[in-house]
Amino acid sequence: MSSLSHWLILHKKQVKNTLFVFAHPDDEVIHGGALLYWMAAHSFTPHVLILTHGENGINRTYTNRSRLTNIRHKEFIAVMKQAHIMHASILHLPDGGLIACQRDTRSIIHTYCHDHHIGAIVTHDPTGGTGHPDHITISWICKQLATANNLHLFYSIDPMIQYNKDIKYTRYELALSKKMVLKKIQLLEMYVSQITKKEISAITLRLLFTPYEYFACIKKGPRVAFKYTRFHPRGYTFVPDTHTRTVHV
Repeated sequence: MSSLSHWLILHKKQVKNTLFVFAHPDDEVIHGGALLYWMAAHSFTPHVLILTHGENGINRTYTNRSRLTNIRHKEFIAVMKQAHIMHASILHLPDGGLIACQRDTRSIIHTYCHDHHIGAIVTHDPTGGTGHPDHITISWICKQLATANNLHLFYSIDPMIQYNKDIKYTRYELALSKKMVLKKIQLLEMYVSQITKKEISAITLRLLFTPYEYFACIKKGPRVAFKYTRFHPRGYTFVPDTHTRTVHV
């Protein structure tokens, strides 16, 4: 498996502005918190775009959904300040409903990439990791945009997942120093409305034994790493992007 930090340094001019696109506050830390921290520390310009407030997420303490929305918003802002991320946005698209507003979601991400000269996107892999429909929808849309605009695309992956053998991609690992591990744990602990101490302990233990974050870089081209039809939430289909060239699935 190749070193992601080495690849990023070699391609810094192309990917200096990298966009992390995720569905909910805390996804960006779970799936790429150490990479965010590494890029900010090495003179890259990471951007974070969270599409929903996660108002339908785990509600351990708060019965009022609007209050949970405000709490998750404040948690996200605090995490971005702690991580020294200067370009961070959180939108209020419907949690659990991104597949029903694909065109708006695609337009938002496309406009952001264009306005901020984005060279690479980091996002969910096509399984969504947890199978969440919002994760899967974002992955699909980012693949379309990366293909149409010749952007580098990185999926945050579970190293145990096996992709189709005929798909062109390269696996990368980001080796985490002790400082990076501690920073990722610190950022996760700030999402107190979502992540329990027991879960933090489990993540800490895993990172101590395997101090890496894993990514798959999808080669530029029209192919996708999964047949997304396998992951369609019931009752919906993905909408082809009529403004870009065809993406074969």
